[in-house]
Amino acid sequence: MSAATWRAWAPKAGALCFAFLLWLYAVTENVYTREILVRLQVHDPASQAGAREVIVANNVPGQARIRVRGRGKELMRLDRDSYVVHLRTDGIPGTSRTYRLGEDMVEARQSSGVVVEQIVEPREVEVTLEWRLQRTVAVQPSVRVLPAEGYVLVGGLTTAPATAEISGPSSQMRLVSQVSTDSLVVVDADRDIDLEAPLLGPKCPRCQVTPEVVRVRGSIQLLGQDDVPHVPVLVRGPWAERYRVEPPEVLVRVRGGVRAIAAIEPEKDLLLYADLAEQTGGMVPVRHEGTGAYSVVEITPAYVRLVEK
Repeated sequence: MSAATWRAWAPKAGALCFAFLLWLYAVTENVYTREILVRLQVHDPASQAGAREVIVANNVPGQARIRVRGRGKELMRLDRDSYVVHLRTDGIPGTSRTYRLGEDMVEARQSSGVVVEQIVEPREVEVTLEWRLQRTVAVQPSVRVLPAEGYVLVGGLTTAPATAEISGPSSQMRLVSQVSTDSLVVVDADRDIDLEAPLLGPKCPRCQVTPEVVRVRGSIQLLGQDDVPHVPVLVRGPWAERYRVEPPEVLVRVRGGVRAIAAIEPEKDLLLYADLAEQTGGMVPVRHEGTGAYSVVEITPAYVRLVEK
């Protein structure tokens, strides 16, 4: 743009800007109404220190729409955090009540010339009260482990801590027997599992779980197989003390983590037995109590003979 052109347009541009500012001032000084969404906070009934708590047990809305009136420039500054609607409840556990929201429940977070004219919605809120109940429940790890080739997960997964504290409405808490971690998958695991996992609390209003995160641990070992000789066989069933088995010891082939297999104590860990109820012609199959540390592949001999003492 040439200097001559600029000198011609500069006064016009200045006049236009002045006119816009004058219009903006006039507009922002006018009085308008506006509807905005703000937080709705439903308070539990007040309780004395050390007394059992009563809480709101049902789902309640978390926001409200209010209508305000004021000058344009003041309305332009408003947002969701400018106001909070406080509903303060009272009553005894096991009761329900419908509260009507009023403009006197609206708290302005900053001083201004804006006036709250009306709570548009919700106009009413239904509240159900219950005792707060706190319980200790087991933690279930919801973690899937896929060991790498040649490795095995020994003994399952554990969590630290093994229990969690849950709290919330008493009717809901009585239905909860355990909480689980968030679902996770560990692929090609070739070393011990040690990770953090968030806890998923009960899905109900006002329910909480502590702690929010637990550690999940598991033993990953090289997969091995070995024969364990001289494993004793016990007799179970009515009058078991009258019988013994022949042979009294058998050989057990086990498969699992090499560290777990190396630590096997035959008399204490494998727990083989013959049940009198299963005898056929004096022969009884040899059974074993399962363990997550290793699996029993084969028992030799698989049957033993019952002999009266």
